Amino acid sequence: MANCQSENPNLGIGYYYYTQRVYKRRFLQLVSTRDSTTTTQKTTKTHQVGISGINPETLQQLLVQLQQFEEQHLYLQPNINVKDLAKSFGSNSSYLSKVVNTYKQKSMSQYINDLRIDYAITTLQTDATFRKYTIKAIAKEIGFNTPEAFAKKFYKRTGIYPSYFVKNLDQS
Repeated sequence: MANCQSENPNLGIGYYYYTQRVYKRRFLQLVSTRDSTTTTQKTTKTHQVGISGINPETLQQLLVQLQQFEEQHLYLQPNINVKDLAKSFGSNSSYLSKVVNTYKQKSMSQYINDLRIDYAITTLQTDATFRKYTIKAIAKEIGFNTPEAFAKKFYKRTGIYPSYFVKNLDQS
C-alpha cells in the first residue's frame, strides 16, 4: 500500500498557492468595493410587501430608529437580541423582525453581524491602531463573544479570514 503523500507531494503545495491567489483576489475586490458601497441599503417604498399589518406611523418610526441604531453604532454592543432591541424601540420583536426582513432583506442576526463585520472592515482600513489588535480583541470590540464566531462571520461575509485581511492591509 503506497503512502498518498509520497505519490504527489506537490498537490498540497499547489492547493496552498491556489487558495492564496483566491484570497488575494477576494481581498483586492473587498478593498476596492468598500470605498464605493455601504452595507446599509436605503429603504424604498417598493419593499412594503409583507408588512401590511404594521401601522404606517409605526413602520416609519421603526425605520428611523433602525437608521439611528446604525449611525450610532449600537450594533457593537454584545448580546443584542431582537426582543431587547424592539423593547428599546418601543415596539415588539415581531414588527422589528418583519421590518428588518423586508427592508434589509436579512434576518435580524444576519443584519447585526453584517453591520459589525462592515464596521470592522472600515475601521481596519482607516485605523492603524485597530489593525494592531489581536483577532480576539477586535471580535470583542465589535460585539462578538468569541474570536471564532467573528472569524466565521467575517469569512462568510467576505470570503477571507480576518487575519488574512489585516496582514494584507499592513502590506499594502
